[in-house]
Amino acid sequence: MSTKKFKELIETENYQRIIGLYTHLKINLTDRQLDRVLKLKKEKEGELWRKERKQIEC
Repeated sequence: MSTKKFKELIETENYQRIIGLYTHLKINLTDRQLDRVLKLKKEKEGELWRKERKQIEC
């Protein structure tokens, strides 16, 4: 996928949708682009986990 289209996709779609499109062969990503999406996924899930943990501790 071209860099310009990838940047637009990252800004408009969430990581779950991007991974879904990739696994269903609707889009092609380079290894580097896929790594970036997976890193984004890891960061977002980490934020959610921290928020849930703070709510439980309070």
